[in-house]
Amino acid sequence: MDISGNWQLACSLFEHDIPMQIPGNFEDALLAAGVINDPYVSNNSSELRKFEFADFTLTKKFELQNFDGAKYRLTFDGIDGIAEVYLNGIKLGCCRNTFVPHTFELQSELAEQNELVIVFKSCVEEMKKYPLRSDMYSSYNFNAETARFRRPAHIWGWDIFPRMALGGIFYGVTLEKVAESSIEEFDLVTLALDKNNAKMRLAYKVDVPTLADGNYSISITGTCADSRFEASSVLRSYCGFIHFTLADAKLWWPRRYGNAELYDVVITLRRGSEVLDEKRFSFGVRTCSLIAKPMTGDGAEPDFQFIINNRKIRVFGTNHVPLDSLHSHSKTRREEFFRLACDCGVDMLRIWGGGVYEPDEFYELCDRNGILVWQDFMMGCAIYPQDDEFKNVIAEESASVIKRLRRHCSIVLWAGDNECDVAPSWGNLNIAPQSNAITRKILPDICHRFDISRPYLPSSPWCSPEAQAAAPAGTDPTLLAPEQHLWGPRDYFKSDFYRNNKASFLSEFGYHGAPDVKSIEEFIPEGYRWGWENDICRHHASNPFLPDDTQLNFRITLMYDQVREFFGSSVPDTLRDFVTASQIVQAEALKFIIELFRMRKKCSGLLWWNLQDGWPQFSDAVVDFYGRKKLAFHILKRLHKKLLLTLSESNAWHRSVMAANDSNERISGSYTVTEFSTKNIISQGSFALEPDTISELDTFKVCTTQKELYLIEAVTSSGERLFNHYLAGYPQFDYNTVAGTYFNSMFEELEK
Repeated sequence: MDISGNWQLACSLFEHDIPMQIPGNFEDALLAAGVINDPYVSNNSSELRKFEFADFTLTKKFELQNFDGAKYRLTFDGIDGIAEVYLNGIKLGCCRNTFVPHTFELQSELAEQNELVIVFKSCVEEMKKYPLRSDMYSSYNFNAETARFRRPAHIWGWDIFPRMALGGIFYGVTLEKVAESSIEEFDLVTLALDKNNAKMRLAYKVDVPTLADGNYSISITGTCADSRFEASSVLRSYCGFIHFTLADAKLWWPRRYGNAELYDVVITLRRGSEVLDEKRFSFGVRTCSLIAKPMTGDGAEPDFQFIINNRKIRVFGTNHVPLDSLHSHSKTRREEFFRLACDCGVDMLRIWGGGVYEPDEFYELCDRNGILVWQDFMMGCAIYPQDDEFKNVIAEESASVIKRLRRHCSIVLWAGDNECDVAPSWGNLNIAPQSNAITRKILPDICHRFDISRPYLPSSPWCSPEAQAAAPAGTDPTLLAPEQHLWGPRDYFKSDFYRNNKASFLSEFGYHGAPDVKSIEEFIPEGYRWGWENDICRHHASNPFLPDDTQLNFRITLMYDQVREFFGSSVPDTLRDFVTASQIVQAEALKFIIELFRMRKKCSGLLWWNLQDGWPQFSDAVVDFYGRKKLAFHILKRLHKKLLLTLSESNAWHRSVMAANDSNERISGSYTVTEFSTKNIISQGSFALEPDTISELDTFKVCTTQKELYLIEAVTSSGERLFNHYLAGYPQFDYNTVAGTYFNSMFEELEK
């Protein structure tokens, strides 16, 4: 029984109850009732501040027809905040963790006519109950709540999200009758692969009245096209294992390496011939592991690399942030997000630790589309408390999350947190990352206990003891790590910061790009759209407390500076042209960094930041909140192909034609490089690249400082046409030439 739908919301700050739809956020109800203005527009989200100090009460009356006194299970998915739950005046319990379902077993509490009441306490006021801890820290001076309460970190304010912290119920409320017999837990894993022969294991736990009569059995079947497996066992215990071998298995591969084959699996619990319970799901047969050395080395081979089905792979993807600041909206945006991800050609999503664990539907789409998932546990940019209360909360949360998600083949890594290893250095605190018992002891123990099929990484980036010992005083030890978040000064993208980096895997990097003019017109009022050094633009950059808080005001200036670096005195003086200029700079920056690292054998992965905004803003995303694509999106589509052809930076008055084949197949064909200004063919030839090959196809003489646009075209033996470009020379570029001539003509010629 679905108990979502229309509820009633009460709060001391408004006189009458107002309707609220569940799933939903309190902000939605306030907006629908006219209590607040649209929090996505202007700086209206600042109006929400006064509600953070208030309690909210949700009420729902429902009828349970023909109630027979049986046992029922009441489940809340995504109840966000500190909430006390009452049924017919009886307190069922308290919910304090957004990231896990909250379930209550019911019997005597129920009747035919029922009233469900949930009282949400103010988290801001709740902070008064906790003593000040010297060893706690949060990255911004306005979001200390993020380190104490198990809610999405970004809701308290972030550089990419507004402060919208009122809460609600993200996913829904259900009531179901408790079955007498059920499959309580299961874990299906691929233990090993010998070529295409898979050694499999099903672990299970059942709940039945008694096994004394010995008439219970459990079975598993799986089908994928013409491949099938089947195994069964008589139940001798409430927990058990079934081992079996799947011959000539159809393997699950990430996008560029093969098909994302999925088996339709059914686990069945029987008593005699009677079916008592079934679990149906899709499952990909694959193994995964990770090479993760404590420090980057000087060798050519990667020091951080994923291995899928016993094969080392390279991944090119993006970081994933919540699809909407108000998480109850995310469902309506999910389908379009995956269209964008597949269109752009990403093969890995890193689920950022400042957001949420996504619902199963999200990971099912990753499974079906061959998109790998790097899953952070939900902690980010803070030093979290090390008291027993908090440790127990994390242990219970992580166990719940792992048991829910471990069946998804797309997930290939559990990561302890986002940037918590480097947080002490931001606060100038002498706290060693390895003293974090949550990521060094609790999480690895929980991962080992409930999921033997995936690797675990303590933090991203991981600051190993070896890197700490080797780093010079006053420097960031993670810059010695093989996996890095490469942000730095964010100056000109061809600076030494990017060129001299030796990381094997960039799990975060990005560059600013303004959203489409039509989008800006939707969330910035007229009169504030140009000039941009105003509080409304800063609010969407994102600064939740204005005008006094300057901690995040730099992001608008940063976008200006990046455009000015590239275009100098020809920086446009109109909004439309500035947006174009900003998007060109963003596209060229991402292109340079990706090509620079993809042409290095030592690099095994690049995850840029990020695909789509979760609210209207000025950011590093390549698709804005309204779904309008920036120029970088179209460029990235080319860079994620199995085969990439590009040009190197000049050296000794020569430039090289470079090619990389990151796939399971041999790729051959022909190519041409054309000089845009003269239409002369500068280089042409054929290529035949084995899998995992980076090759120099040709060199030609250039003048290093000459500004020129080169057009690169290739045709493979299978008939696929590939395009790329290379903008040579150094700033400052003339805006009219680059935007009006180069880019317009380039797209006309290469994509007509």
